[in-house]
Amino acid sequence: MVDVGLHPSHTGQPGGNVVGQNMTHFIIDDGPFDRAFKKMPEDILLPWTSSGSLEEAKKKRVAKRKTAYSCGSCGARVWGKAGLVIVCGTCEQPFEQEAVEDDGEGGEGA
Repeated sequence: MVDVGLHPSHTGQPGGNVVGQNMTHFIIDDGPFDRAFKKMPEDILLPWTSSGSLEEAKKKRVAKRKTAYSCGSCGARVWGKAGLVIVCGTCEQPFEQEAVEDDGEGGEGA
């Protein structure tokens, strides 16, 4: 990879481990890949777009799996998986699972 101008990195950034189980890469500045890409005519480049980073996508997936709970007495709120039985440590009242609307965007809803 390095010979063609792509440097392996577990973080996708300079300084990351060059070996590991979950790997990615970054483009070496002025390396063979970088120079070849910059020479490509604009009319053959595809109009790639991204809706966000990989980290944002992971957060959205995790958010879909969490449910909000609140204490009916003091209003304390917590998040956890659906179906938990939680008791408030302040007023010793049971938390109630909040009705959450899944908007398909992975947000909190509520």
